[in-house]
Amino acid sequence: MDPTYVLLIALGCLLGATFASYFGVLIQRGFKASILGRSKCDYCGRKLGILELIPLFSSLYWAVNPSGSRCCHKKIPLTYFWTEFYGAIFGGVAAIALVRLLSALQIAPTAVILVLVAMIILLLILLFSAVEDIWLLSIDIRVPIAAIAITSLLTFVLSRQLAGGNAFGNLDETMLLSQLASGWIGAIAVAALIVFSRGKGLGSGDIYWFFFVGSSLGLIGLATTALLTIFTAAGVGIVFAIYKRRMKGEIIPLVPFIILSWLIAFTFQAELLATWQNLLYV
Repeated sequence: MDPTYVLLIALGCLLGATFASYFGVLIQRGFKASILGRSKCDYCGRKLGILELIPLFSSLYWAVNPSGSRCCHKKIPLTYFWTEFYGAIFGGVAAIALVRLLSALQIAPTAVILVLVAMIILLLILLFSAVEDIWLLSIDIRVPIAAIAITSLLTFVLSRQLAGGNAFGNLDETMLLSQLASGWIGAIAVAALIVFSRGKGLGSGDIYWFFFVGSSLGLIGLATTALLTIFTAAGVGIVFAIYKRRMKGEIIPLVPFIILSWLIAFTFQAELLATWQNLLYV
């Protein structure tokens, strides 16, 4: 593998873990408190040193340390580590997605810049919502709405460029309507599951996120994301049950799995479809 490519993935992992860590602080303390002053202990307020702020390593060390935190010896929740670990995986896949997207685009340079900026904003929004669900087990509905708006902008820009610069001329209206229909299929399917399950395991925020998945990836991408979400959530749930030795009463946030599955489907959809086809015809 190209060393530059590996370096970009490593940088993506580092940035993902760092942003996830910051979003966790932002969600807990608010915007003003998260940007003013240095990071501090949640219990006694002592300012943390540089070695206590290394993503992944410091959060894992202080979480598993039997003595707890260095200052007041309180037990540090593993949620900090899992948040940064999730961010690292998200950032690594996001780096691959951006590289693949930019290498595949054959449009005007100004449009490339717009697409890149919009994609970065979208990825940050997705990561924020995943971290929010990890910490609060709920999400702000405005976040998936913002994600839907950005993907609509990206679809419009790319369609316009591929149509030769005309705002609405020669656009593939069938494709656009198909993606919109896929979004509604995803939203209605989740809404039906909420009704039949009486709201157990699913929430209204999942309706918005599956509309986002379908409208951005189409029907095949929706199915791929749904399957990945089920498999990854079930796998983590089994590990969690073994670790906790019980499952009843525990809630696993679903939005992080939806978002990561969407990113994997967006990045590796061709490879996933080829793999599943091979498995089906073996």
